[in-house]
Amino acid sequence: MLISYIQNKSNEYAWKGYVLAFSFYINAVVMYLVVYYNDINVDTLMMKLKSCLISAVYKKIVKFYTWESSFQKKITDIRNKELSVTKHFRYLNASYVLTLGLVPFLVSLVSFIIFIFYQEGNHLDAGKAFTALSLFDNLKFPLFMLPRLITRFVQVCIT
Repeated sequence: MLISYIQNKSNEYAWKGYVLAFSFYINAVVMYLVVYYNDINVDTLMMKLKSCLISAVYKKIVKFYTWESSFQKKITDIRNKELSVTKHFRYLNASYVLTLGLVPFLVSLVSFIIFIFYQEGNHLDAGKAFTALSLFDNLKFPLFMLPRLITRFVQVCIT
């Protein structure tokens, strides 16, 4: 439908195609913002509810039986484990992002090294280098998105 509007030669309905394409873009942006802010609001609400329940339990039971010191030690231990897991996750996430950023560069670097050292009689001149860099630039986005696609596919298969 969108393509038929845009490919129309008489320009009679061309503006409708552009309006439709623009509305797709606006819809995607609005949906992203709605989902993003909904997730933030749900997370905030869940944290408030959990802290309210914990404080109610703390006030009623823990203080009543004077278990404050033993619960404080248990909570501190659990919190330290949680911080350790979070720290480990952040390091893994940082290495993942670094790897995603380095893969296109490393592919072009290794290709040039292989071309220079293993191809006898071939010289790397400006024409070959810039052509190869242009082709590698075209491959940058697919190389960047492939690991994310695999990750999303695994997440879909798990859920």
